Amino acid sequence: MCFIPSVVREPYCHDMARADEFIVGTGINGYDAFFEQDDATGYLYLSDKTGVLYDLHIYNRNPSFSVAEKDVQVIWTDSGERCGAVIFGKLRGIIGLNGDKYRPAYVMESDGILKAEWLRGFDLCL
Repeated sequence: MCFIPSVVREPYCHDMARADEFIVGTGINGYDAFFEQDDATGYLYLSDKTGVLYDLHIYNRNPSFSVAEKDVQVIWTDSGERCGAVIFGKLRGIIGLNGDKYRPAYVMESDGILKAEWLRGFDLCL
């Protein structure tokens, strides 16, 4: 499976060994955000044409929840300064262009990100 970032000439490819492994992503203003679930983890990445700038571990795969590609959305703030991973309709992790990162403890067991300072600029009417 390949995700072709808008600013990278080469697609980001990862051999997905299982049907429940996937990559979801979107780009804005020369940056790309993508979420990858492999056989062990779920990560949010922020990249530009030079490669991955920042990554944020969202979860370890667990039998208590099952995330499918349809359950994940990658979104940006109106300003394009932060990207986020929405899983099961809740914002689970955020990365800023300046390197700021946030996710709640026990993120998949929580109500997602609720702190106003992190939610600013996101349109969460999903």
